[in-house]
Amino acid sequence: MKKILPIAALLLAAAMPAAAQQNTRTALLHMKSGEVKEFNVSDLDSITFTQPVDYDKVVQCKYGMGVYYGDGEYYTVVSTDSLDPSGYPTRVGQVSVFFYAIGAKSVYSPAAILPSGRYVASTSFAQGTLYQSDRYLYAFECTAINDGKPTGKKVAFDLGAEANVEYKSDGTYAIDIKGRSSSTTEGFSNVHLTFDGTIAYANKDASYYELYDHDYNFVPKNLSAGYTAGTSYGDYSCSFYTVPLDSNGYTIGAGELMNVELLTKPDSVMNLDDLLGEYKVTSAMQGPYEPGRFLEGINYNMYGTYVSIGTYINEYNDEGYVTPNTKRGFVKDGKVTVTKDGDKYRFVCDLVLENGYKLTMDYSADKSCFVNRAGAPAARTPMVKSRNAAATATASQPAALRLVKVSR
Repeated sequence: MKKILPIAALLLAAAMPAAAQQNTRTALLHMKSGEVKEFNVSDLDSITFTQPVDYDKVVQCKYGMGVYYGDGEYYTVVSTDSLDPSGYPTRVGQVSVFFYAIGAKSVYSPAAILPSGRYVASTSFAQGTLYQSDRYLYAFECTAINDGKPTGKKVAFDLGAEANVEYKSDGTYAIDIKGRSSSTTEGFSNVHLTFDGTIAYANKDASYYELYDHDYNFVPKNLSAGYTAGTSYGDYSCSFYTVPLDSNGYTIGAGELMNVELLTKPDSVMNLDDLLGEYKVTSAMQGPYEPGRFLEGINYNMYGTYVSIGTYINEYNDEGYVTPNTKRGFVKDGKVTVTKDGDKYRFVCDLVLENGYKLTMDYSADKSCFVNRAGAPAARTPMVKSRNAAATATASQPAALRLVKVSR
């Protein structure tokens, strides 16, 4: 008499190690209808049985947008209606789901693509993760819009979430998201959202920058320079610029800044005649740090924030920011010559950028442009200061999509 095992027992038997089930290659599932289904289980590792989830809000979406922050980090919002440029809802009753997916790094940051695959909620930064936080993984239902700012019901997926993402050959996405929440105060807890449409990711990859793509002769309008002293060398940080500054020395508009970092003999007080001579390049991070050298330029990763140090040229946008969409050029070779004529110091730069193009400059500055900071530690940062953007949002508002990034 043929014995039919219960489904659970059959599957568990099929998943036993080969030593115990040497000839097991498939599992037979006997359906209530009498149909028998056969499945290949050669690669089966384990079986998990779960309780079904009751999704009390099921929505279909066709609007989406996102921000790519580099390092495979994709902040995304999908919604039932159109979104404003910051990712905010535009209509009362609109439902949106926000998620921060960690995947493979984009090949080209200005046209980032969220990789296809399965993403599961976690607080790690491993690939295949939806970063779990009430700030980055939640559903939002808009109930009012006042002065362009939406308020409404926010439900964080604290009990878990998963998203299946497919990037299709026509450039659209098919996304299925299921999120679960312990919230009992907003009228819904568990959300099942499907999305079919396009998502354009704004490039906020701090490590990415546009290159100066031709030989360039920089003609500055001003110089702000400072001297600091080390034990074996003096450091002149010379910022030549056309970008406008406020009264505190912060950039506030469009223009360019070229920083040249020159190492001289160390003096306890600033002696501008120490600047005279010719300078060759040296590594910004490894040296040698000795008189007669200028520091190469690098895009330095300072705890996740990228800053330009050494000798470089940066372009600033209309608000006075260096962004992934403004040009940067880091000097890797060449020479700098400094001469003196009366009270003026002439800087002649014949430099080579990282992509091989030449960067030249010929500028004379009065000695009043130099500040003595000999009592401070030797610096490798420019005199002119760049501003950092910051943003806040109230608890009842969704965070502005373009202004927030997970801090590792």
